[in-house]
Amino acid sequence: MLRPANSEVMLRALRRAVLPTRGRGVALERNLQAAYQWLCTAQDASPDGGVPGCYNLLKGWGAPYPETTGYIIPTFLHYAQTFNDADARRRALRMANWEVDVQLPSGAVRSGTLDVKAAPAVFNTGQVLFGWTAAYAATRNEDFATAATRASEWLIANQEADGAWRRSLSALTTSSVQSYNVRAAWGLAIAGEEFNERRWIDAARKNADWTVAQQNQNGWFGSNAFSDREVPLLHTIAYVLEGLLGIGELQQNEKYVDAVVKGIEPLIRIYEQVKGLKGRYDERWKHTVSWRCLTGEAQIALILFRLKRITRDQRYAEVGDSLLADVAKQQDIDSPYPESYGGLTGSQPLWGSYGPFNYLNWATKFLLDALLLRLHGLDVQRQPSRLNEPSRVAS
Repeated sequence: MLRPANSEVMLRALRRAVLPTRGRGVALERNLQAAYQWLCTAQDASPDGGVPGCYNLLKGWGAPYPETTGYIIPTFLHYAQTFNDADARRRALRMANWEVDVQLPSGAVRSGTLDVKAAPAVFNTGQVLFGWTAAYAATRNEDFATAATRASEWLIANQEADGAWRRSLSALTTSSVQSYNVRAAWGLAIAGEEFNERRWIDAARKNADWTVAQQNQNGWFGSNAFSDREVPLLHTIAYVLEGLLGIGELQQNEKYVDAVVKGIEPLIRIYEQVKGLKGRYDERWKHTVSWRCLTGEAQIALILFRLKRITRDQRYAEVGDSLLADVAKQQDIDSPYPESYGGLTGSQPLWGSYGPFNYLNWATKFLLDALLLRLHGLDVQRQPSRLNEPSRVAS
């Protein structure tokens, strides 16, 4: 177990936050391995197999986070297969078993980290479906199938007739309905394909249809924040785009892919014009904060690489490469401290209001995913059934 907090880690992080990044180069394969190592360090800081949500520069390691541990599982399983790494597979399955242990009696996954009062959350449940489905595909362990079935049936039971979810959204959010729950629908769709359950597939499509109806003419999605009056984070904007693109590709539905193209084009134009993105965007695509949301930027790079694969449009790859390099420069791959080596903060500067002073496990996971897709052509949340194939060593 690491020390609760390390003052040297904080001082190093603060120095990096205020110094210009111009002289920092990138070595993307090093960034990839460092991101994986940080996630391993995080898991090792917890005694039970879950991954702490963050390393806080003031308080040290946080409590394990079921939601994000859930979607780290397929990342580690695909990493294990690509690099022929048995430890990555062991770690992923330890996460998946831990998720079974902490699943709520209703079948739902709880809001927040384990130190928050237990309450069911639609979004979190959908994210852990990625993990259980991938773990089942890799092992054929019926415990994972049972957990995925319970979670999927809970999502079905709580879905409204129009396809949205309005109940049990999260104890940590106050918005009445959330477009970004389409990423939970994507988890439901993947589970439906893996377990051949048509009702889950149809429910995912119904939510995707509802989500597309929330899109404005300029590509922006309404009802897409943690509270009703809040300007959406780049993080939740990316969640909508990820979910629609994932379902669109899985179900071969061009309408959803077209909505993603429409929704990401304003961000591409902004990035091309000013060579950067900000942390929140309103309905006119005007930024309302000065800080960057590194989590969202890593997600947007990942979406761009997926769009390149689907559309063959090289522009997506070019913007994705530039954005990925921007994010990679913020990752500390020279730190002598395991608490920060390879981790990614939620915001830049690190005191920005999304995850301030925190290295976030999901920020690091999305950076790792983008690097795996860019460097090795590996999409960690595509085709879970491929996890049955023999491992291969990356070239």
